Amino acid sequence: MILALAILLTWTDAANPPNTTYHVYRAPGGCGDGTPFEKMTKAPQATKSFRDDPPAGQWCYQVTAVVDGVESDPSPKISVQKPVSPTSLKVSPVRGAVPPAMPAAFWVSWYRPPRRSPTPPA
Repeated sequence: MILALAILLTWTDAANPPNTTYHVYRAPGGCGDGTPFEKMTKAPQATKSFRDDPPAGQWCYQVTAVVDGVESDPSPKISVQKPVSPTSLKVSPVRGAVPPAMPAAFWVSWYRPPRRSPTPPA
């Protein structure tokens, strides 16, 4: 099984009390293009990390702190590039010298398409 690549955000927060919770926001594209952010957390979360599995492309993230129901201004923006997954996966039997303990062996190869800029949603 091949696991998909994901984005893991982590942060520190020494300025707020221990019961602080957080919201995570994401926008497609670079951080300077003015695209609106979408709230990725349905409810504030207590952990200082967030795992996201968006489509391949450029993504921008921000985090806010929530203390006693009041949400802070957003953190500085961070831009993340999620790579394109390999395509055209092929499995071929290995011919020739295979150790006797191995009933069969296979080569796995794939083609990585050329990089291209993500198309922002309409």
